Amino acid sequence: MRRFLANSNGLTLMELLVVSAVLSTIGLMVHETTRVQSGAFRRESARTVTQGELRVWLGRMVSDIRQAGYDPTDSNAFGFTAIDSDEIRFTADVNRDGIVDSGASESFGYRLNGDSLERWYGGTSWRTVVSGLQSLQLVYKDSNGNAVTSARDVAMVEIVLAAHTETGGLPTLGAPVVTRSAAAEIRNDLY
Repeated sequence: MRRFLANSNGLTLMELLVVSAVLSTIGLMVHETTRVQSGAFRRESARTVTQGELRVWLGRMVSDIRQAGYDPTDSNAFGFTAIDSDEIRFTADVNRDGIVDSGASESFGYRLNGDSLERWYGGTSWRTVVSGLQSLQLVYKDSNGNAVTSARDVAMVEIVLAAHTETGGLPTLGAPVVTRSAAAEIRNDLY
């Protein structure tokens, strides 16, 4: 063993530089791969969260809109109070007393305000429920499926929500858009 060590001259400066360059290149490749994979993970996680939020609030909107105009006493006091392509407000007789209550229990609505979906709670109270929306589109149809503009003729509301998701830290990547849609048929004896 001593004789082997005595005859060994070690590595030359050139060999050390080549080994250092190879190890640096491998390290940079591993770092870049990890950075890209981490960004992809963050991007997909953000997309999943956005899809979940849209799914939850789309379901809530459909459930609320199905009640629009619900009037078991036939008092004709309930129905849509505002319909637009990005806003809807309506009342429903939830407690079955034939009177529109002034609170949030019988007055509902949704609108797009900037990039936020807001929910109407009666009176003057709008509350942001989802941020980061690109668009809210509401299409109103009658019982035959024809588009209508009169609140009295609405039997179904088609809803389309679109939202931007995060890019995962990659500024050159355009923010992906997630879109969800549903239709709410009005639960109402008139239709």
